[in-house]
Order: sequence, then structure tokens, then C-alpha cells
Amino acid sequence: MPRAVFEKAARGLFRAFGGIKLVKLFGGEPLLNFALVRHGVSYIHSLGFAPDFELGTNGLLLDGARAGYFRRHPEIQVNINAAFGVKREFLSLPNLIWNLCVLPGAQEEAVALLGRLAGLSKNTHSRVNLLPASYCEWLPGQLAGLKRTAREMGDIIRRGGLVFENAARTGTVPLFNDGPAVDTDGKVYRTNLCLAAMPQNRRAKLLLRPGAAAAAARKKDLVGIFGLRAAAASFAADRIMWAGIHE
Repeated sequence: MPRAVFEKAARGLFRAFGGIKLVKLFGGEPLLNFALVRHGVSYIHSLGFAPDFELGTNGLLLDGARAGYFRRHPEIQVNINAAFGVKREFLSLPNLIWNLCVLPGAQEEAVALLGRLAGLSKNTHSRVNLLPASYCEWLPGQLAGLKRTAREMGDIIRRGGLVFENAARTGTVPLFNDGPAVDTDGKVYRTNLCLAAMPQNRRAKLLLRPGAAAAAARKKDLVGIFGLRAAAASFAADRIMWAGIHE
């Protein structure tokens, strides 16, 4: 995204939705354009706004210089995909969340990775966001296995002193976020469901029209894009994960 597009989008969104409290910087991989990340945060501050920020990354480009920037800017929450590497040096970040995805056919691997994270993060109260794979088909046996997986993960969280973050990050639908989303070309959508692969005519239906209110993804949008079985399985897996961890 060019700087001029970011600046125009920021001015327009903060005029239209003055109460914006959170800005998410996503990709792809935002750290591939780290200069825009830094400029974007500074530019929004220059407009007189001080929202919180979130940045999702796989952590592969999170070197010393970039980590230093995030240590100086604790208002930026860094969401690291734990599947790409759980590194001790990331624990120095003041506003860190580990995202861990549970795949239908790799549930034991997810439990082992959470255990490793708990061991590495002992006594640091690290925050974790556990996500069952969304909008794919979970077979009945896999959903039954997810109940056991969720209970095991709940035990690890409690024993390891981890903080289960999901409750603070619940949206209207699994995975996707409520509120407006700006694409790299400057087009504004009513939800970040625009990130999903879909035909252009369906993507156009998600555009945020002038004067309209931003909104969450709708269930009928999810069914149209992913199919009924995958959408239903995603909601089921989300409920099972939540209930199992809290047993």
C-alpha cells in the first residue's frame, strides 16, 4: 500500500468513525513493509488520535531493530503465529500475544506446541489466542477429538500460568473482525472478510458504501464464500474449543 493511500484512508475513516479505538495492521506479512507500519502509526498520531494497534506477523522478520521499535511502542500489540517459531527473545515485547491454530488432523502437535510455549514463558503470564482452523470441514471424529484437545490445552494454560486471550478477542463470527477494512488499493470494506479468496463480484458486495455503517461479516456471506458445511464446522469447532478449555 502506498503511503498516500494509507494517509487518505486514515483521514477518511477517522472522520467517519471518530471513536475508533483499535487499528489492525495486517497482510500478508506487515513486516515486509515495516517502513509503512512505522509511518502509519506516526501519521495517525499526527491526526490527533491515539488508538491501540494490532499487528499480525509470523515473526520471521522480527529482528532486533523491529523488536526494539515495538518495545518503544507498547500501544502496538504484536500477534505472533506460534507455528512459525516460539522464540525466547519475543518475550521481551511488552504487548505480545501468541496465536496458535489447531488443525483438524494435527491436534497433538498443537498441544505439544502450547506445552513448549508454556515452558518457555513460565512465570511471565504470556497471553495466548487459540484458534481452531476456520472454514474448513471438521469431520465428526475430529470435532470429538477437539473436545479432548481443548481440555488438555486448558490444563496447560492453568498449570503454566498462561492467560487465555480468546475472551477479549471474540467477534461476531469466528476469525474475522467487525468494523471497516481498507485494502491495499484504498477500497474500504465493511468487514475484513475481504481477506478471504472470493470472486470479484462477491467481494464487491462487501464494499462499505458512503453513509453506511460498518458491520461484521454475516453468516450468509460466510456460507456463500466457504460453503455451508465448512461454515457450520467452523462455528462448531469454535464452541467446542471454548467449552473444553473452561471445563
